[in-house]
Amino acid sequence: MFDPAMPCRRATPRSPQRQLFDRFARSRGYNAGDFDIEEDRSDALAGVLATSAPLVSVRCRSTGVERVYVGGHGWLAATLLDLDGGYFAVRRR
Repeated sequence: MFDPAMPCRRATPRSPQRQLFDRFARSRGYNAGDFDIEEDRSDALAGVLATSAPLVSVRCRSTGVERVYVGGHGWLAATLLDLDGGYFAVRRR
């Protein structure tokens, strides 16, 4: 979980990545509004993990399950695979 003192940016509902995430989540039977997506660009955390890419946190509010991904182009694909794998929550279907 991220330290609240660290600079984070919540993915806006209008960002292309958030729109794609929402569409995919809904198509898989999830409530897309149940997820928070935040990007962490803090140098301290990036230094610990030896990456220059931001970290992206995806949290399902109803279950409290949170996963962190290395940002860039791969985080969305990894998140979608985790949605398909059922790691965040039970689907509505």
